[in-house]
Amino acid sequence: MGRLSCLDGSRGILALYVLLSHMAPFAWTPAAIQSLPRIFSHGGAAVDMFFILSGLVISGSLDSSAGQVRTFLMGRVTRTLPVFFVVFAAAVMLQPIATDFTAMPWVGPASHPREIWSDGWPDAWWAELLAHVTMTHGLFPNGVLPNAWVSYLGAAWSLSTEWQFYIAIALLWRVLGRRRWALAWVFFSLAIAAIAWRLSAPLDLHFSRAFLPNKAHYFALGIASGMLTVSARSLEAGSPESLNRALTTKVSSARGRHARVIAYFASLLGTCCICCAEGRIDKMGAPLTWTFVLAVQFIPTARLARFPASVLRSPPLLWLGAISYDLYLVNEPIQKALSILLGRVVAGNGPLFDLIWIPGAILLPLWAAWGLHHGIERPAIAWGRARVAKLGPPRISLGALSPKESPVKRAPAFAQCLRFITRRRPVSRPSGGGGFIGKKLLACHDLANPILVDGIVARYAPFSPGSERACNERE
Repeated sequence: MGRLSCLDGSRGILALYVLLSHMAPFAWTPAAIQSLPRIFSHGGAAVDMFFILSGLVISGSLDSSAGQVRTFLMGRVTRTLPVFFVVFAAAVMLQPIATDFTAMPWVGPASHPREIWSDGWPDAWWAELLAHVTMTHGLFPNGVLPNAWVSYLGAAWSLSTEWQFYIAIALLWRVLGRRRWALAWVFFSLAIAAIAWRLSAPLDLHFSRAFLPNKAHYFALGIASGMLTVSARSLEAGSPESLNRALTTKVSSARGRHARVIAYFASLLGTCCICCAEGRIDKMGAPLTWTFVLAVQFIPTARLARFPASVLRSPPLLWLGAISYDLYLVNEPIQKALSILLGRVVAGNGPLFDLIWIPGAILLPLWAAWGLHHGIERPAIAWGRARVAKLGPPRISLGALSPKESPVKRAPAFAQCLRFITRRRPVSRPSGGGGFIGKKLLACHDLANPILVDGIVARYAPFSPGSERACNERE
């Protein structure tokens, strides 16, 4: 799955919105504009949309890696953990320093800003510290570690949810393969089970929103969105990968495209129903906004989509999308440190506080996120890719395909096709980039594209002589 530029731009908007939702509640505002902080009071909905986006991206990542768990998890580790550990270390150092709200008299004793940052060492600090390091801080019920999911670094609660999703979908992929509809239904079932648990279990056994089943319906909608991306991208002319997908999944037919659209809207309806069942109708904003962004991505020439598409594909939003993960994590500790400093300097002067706070709470996190992206995130991702390449190409597993696509009887023909491609490139290269050999369609535009053999689809890397001998022995 290639880059979806409108979704990259939406990621930038979401990260910026979360930053503003953490900044606005602390600002001193005159009575005339007191409603301004309420505009940025839906940061949770932005995180929910991040979960939907993750469902789409992660299912596509597993698809492109042919279900190889080692390659997939290595990519997730190098993508998320290095930046997290740096920001988490800074948050732990700030944890003992309490925010002086007496220097901000406009922040009431029971107001929302007091819930954004955590102050002071937790009672079970060592257990919560270990839970954060292992990404398990979202797995504990209220009766065990009630506040572990937001201690130290509040924004990291969603990382625990993400890692629960990574492990769950990697295991399910081994069983269900590339059948996104089945994967989506599994996560919808988890969401329904979570509602039943909250209705029947005692309060001490309730879980926080960082527990995967409490957010599973958003991931399910993202997985279902993958069916639309395959259908839409199969129509792009001149793309060998799109042609391969069209030939194997038959989405080029009108019936196939309509079925995928109907399946997506069924998933959207299910997500909205679960949101209503939770008693939070306002949570429907995330799936509905996501559907609008998908429409802009795939129908950018429509009259109503032209302007949103141009905005989402603009360089500033694409830049924000590139640093969105770093910005999401780093804004909280930087804003906390800035508020502690300003509280000692301005001493309750609201206008002076806003004069420094508003630009500082926006520009400093952006600068820090840019530095983290270029100094840590990108080098870590490059190191991870080099490490995977050094370990050698993953062994092709027909089990990575769906059960209907991996009959054992076709393995000899599949191995024979692989050996042919490693020896020479196809002599016929039509505009689609593939070569035809009998009834076998070899989509070998380069040695990183899929191979199609009687409908079998797999990703592969060039074989070494040793792996070719092993292939001969297996055949």
